[in-house]
Amino acid sequence: MMEWNQILASVQRPARYLSHEINAVHKNKSGIRLRFALAFPDTYEIGMSHLGIQILYHILNRREDVSCERVFAPWVDMESVMRHHGIPLGSQETRTPLLDFDIVGFSLQYELSYTNVLNMLEMGGIPLLAAHRENGHPLVIAGGPCCSNPEPLADFLDAVVIGDGEDVVLELVDNVLAWKEGGSDRSSLLKRLAAIPGVYVPSLYNVENDHAGGVIKWSPAPGAPQKVYRRLVPRLKVEDYSVAPVVPFMQVVHDRLSLEIARGCTRGCRFCQAGMINRPLREIAPPDILEIARLALDRTGYDEIALLSLSAGDYSCLEGLMTDLMDRFARERVAISMPSLRVKGLSSSLMQQIKRVRKTGFTLAPEAGHPRLRRIINKPVVEDDLIATARNAYGLGWNLLKLYFMIGLPTETEEDLEAIIQLSRRVQNCGKGKRLNVSISNFVPKPHTPFQWVSQISADEIRRRQKFLMDRLKRRNLQVKWQDADVSVLEGVFSRGDRRLGPVLIRAHQLGCRFDGWSDQFRADLWERALKEEGLSPEIYLRARGLDEVLPWDFIHCGVQVDYLQAELQKAHREVVTPDCRWDRCGKCGACDGQVNGNVTFEHLSQARPRPTATVRRGDLLVSTPRRYRCRYERVGQGALLGHLELIQAFIRAFRRAHIRMEYSRGFHPHPKISFGPALPIGVSSRMELFDVYLVSLLDTQSLQQRLNAVLPRGLRIRELIEIPLNVDPLSVMIAKNRFRVDGASLRTIYGLRPEEIERKIETFLEKERFLVTRWGKKGPRTMDIRPAIEEIRVDEVGDVEMLLRCGEGGLGPVEAASFVLEFAEQDVRRLPIVKIGFAFRGAEEERCPTNCSSI
Repeated sequence: MMEWNQILASVQRPARYLSHEINAVHKNKSGIRLRFALAFPDTYEIGMSHLGIQILYHILNRREDVSCERVFAPWVDMESVMRHHGIPLGSQETRTPLLDFDIVGFSLQYELSYTNVLNMLEMGGIPLLAAHRENGHPLVIAGGPCCSNPEPLADFLDAVVIGDGEDVVLELVDNVLAWKEGGSDRSSLLKRLAAIPGVYVPSLYNVENDHAGGVIKWSPAPGAPQKVYRRLVPRLKVEDYSVAPVVPFMQVVHDRLSLEIARGCTRGCRFCQAGMINRPLREIAPPDILEIARLALDRTGYDEIALLSLSAGDYSCLEGLMTDLMDRFARERVAISMPSLRVKGLSSSLMQQIKRVRKTGFTLAPEAGHPRLRRIINKPVVEDDLIATARNAYGLGWNLLKLYFMIGLPTETEEDLEAIIQLSRRVQNCGKGKRLNVSISNFVPKPHTPFQWVSQISADEIRRRQKFLMDRLKRRNLQVKWQDADVSVLEGVFSRGDRRLGPVLIRAHQLGCRFDGWSDQFRADLWERALKEEGLSPEIYLRARGLDEVLPWDFIHCGVQVDYLQAELQKAHREVVTPDCRWDRCGKCGACDGQVNGNVTFEHLSQARPRPTATVRRGDLLVSTPRRYRCRYERVGQGALLGHLELIQAFIRAFRRAHIRMEYSRGFHPHPKISFGPALPIGVSSRMELFDVYLVSLLDTQSLQQRLNAVLPRGLRIRELIEIPLNVDPLSVMIAKNRFRVDGASLRTIYGLRPEEIERKIETFLEKERFLVTRWGKKGPRTMDIRPAIEEIRVDEVGDVEMLLRCGEGGLGPVEAASFVLEFAEQDVRRLPIVKIGFAFRGAEEERCPTNCSSI
């Protein structure tokens, strides 16, 4: 079998599978009593963008007797390779198979990830059905917003956490440890877990449904609660937030430091499940946010902070917090973004603070175009306020704004669709020549919301309404994005579904459904087939429900009373707006108990604890004129598996963690002045790579090198650092040639290619005066002669292949060159160990690697 790094070099984006990221936890096995796998049923870049994973990873690894590791769904190419080689799905940190963990906990954020749950269990060697698991198998649990209706996954989960996970996850650990020491059977463990508040054990309940999907009978086993009440953390604890979150090597979806500033929302949007199930509102004190930010920036090297909440613009001390954050971190070129903002939360002074470093994105969510429909959904955005905000943002230099709408909302008419068009045009007209992105999602009535009883429109009707909007929103500088209709229908089926969908999931998985939330992977035909074979249809689940009907999720209490939800539904029919209980009287929703549970806010900075004083940073002595340095570095092992942009980001963040101040460019989007030599392909190792950087920190070269090497990730290391004149040409111009060595032993063992066969292929290539190939670029196909790009190629005395290749225009990389000469597909060449062993500046002699580069 190929080595792990060779496998990674042959798949897309190998950084998805690398261990030893900055701040990843690797524990000694001695003293570990329980191993916990945090599983995210989507790709690494999606999972590592989720703050909840980082919180639970931190909480669990705080315990000395627990080892918590992460596991993500491998992309389809990686799954194929793993299945071919018989490699079980394992953790990010140690590649330990899922089967060897005590607990496997899935984070369920999106209904269309359910087939990935089954696929990960299968690849990890765990029986899919909970009923087939025995004492030696891991406990399979789940949490997250989808668990507000866990019934479609009931057959596959041993236990489900409803609500906040910070406290209950440790109670689960304690109960599993006690069960392991007691030596009883698995059924006794499940009964123990069912006694934990907020934990649902599906196997202890018997459910019967009628053909229409209604619940006929709901029967808990003796000792199991009749209703499962969600867990709530009444006051968010600062110690539960990591000040050293894991920093991915690759660019993830939300590639920044995420700071939760509040949880919950009091706005009461009637379509919003998150706003209902996360009540009451709980803010974190501004001084705590500032301190977490200070420590986490030091340990991560991020240059952007995202302030997270369901509505960051509603945070009580937002303007004061923003001023403090920017006063403290603007000089370090740290930008601030707020992914969720209400229209009136964007004041001019707030925008001025945000743009002090660089302009991060603005998304405004009116949700509906017509005031009537906004009253129905209880989102009374005033159109003039929206226009004023857009005009202000464009006027302050933002070139792009984003608007977010939903279609398919209850009582929506063509007039409401026309209002979306008119409002979008009005917003775009606020910024002449500037861009507007309009995102149109499809309404899905979710459990535990006032709209849980209404119907969802069909896929055909979604497409009709989408076409109506697309045909009328065709304008220059206006881009429209929409959600696939069939995907939204499937989301509705599973969010409102019952246990009868378990066999459908198994069948869809057998048919090959994976990554159903990805447009290039979703197969509506396979899902239609799976539903039909089980005698079900989407209409069963998308229909309207009676107010007296027992719903599949009624046994779960998410904090808000059913009477309140029904009253809100009636208000929607009457177009009556419910005021925000934070500023008005209590709406009696049931989330607050008047004692422990209630809104936690900080109306003024003075209410919070005194702010910590600013600390003196290392390397704060600066020079007035930047100095230019040339660094020679090595990229070996997993460092060689980083793409060029990932490599650049790794070094930039290392400079920040080392408190070495870089010079930045000017303009609207300043960036560090750092430039690298010609990019190497993923998988190619080298101990003689170069980059130039401009620094303003006053440090000697030895200190610079020591500081960087102390914080660089595994596989990257500075070997030499010197100061050079400011007027030296960039490396991209100076480096003319690179020399590479392809491992001959691997050519023999992997592909059975003997040295004499390699020599014949090389001779055949060298005999040709021209070697025309077609290369595909952004402008389409281009024919070029690569023969001049390969100056030398030979088999050396030990059977390795050496190549001297030109760089720059008309140049060639080692993977392409070996592919053309040896007549292998590039994908096959990537599995071969390739090492850079020399280079030459223009007009200078070649420099060769001084060490045994073959051993890299």
